[in-house]
Amino acid sequence: MFGKSHIKQKGFYLSKSDYVSGKTVLSRSQRDLLKKASKVLLDNYDSFLSQYIPESLILLLHHQAEDKLGYGTITPLEYEEAFYLIEELKKEII
Repeated sequence: MFGKSHIKQKGFYLSKSDYVSGKTVLSRSQRDLLKKASKVLLDNYDSFLSQYIPESLILLLHHQAEDKLGYGTITPLEYEEAFYLIEELKKEII
């Protein structure tokens, strides 16, 4: 059995303080982009709207996409699709 010291982890591990608390309000079309990105990333990120400002939400989504690619949870093609959707959302909310 492996202990914590034997486990190597990939990805971004930011503390909660690395993201700015606040609220993000999305229009219907922006919410649709978030839902599409969530679907590609195999998760639901709606709860983060009430926790982070737009810039931090975008940063978090990018980190999630990179982590999921690194862990093999999503394919490189799915990563590209998620990246595109996140960038489209970024253009609209930042």
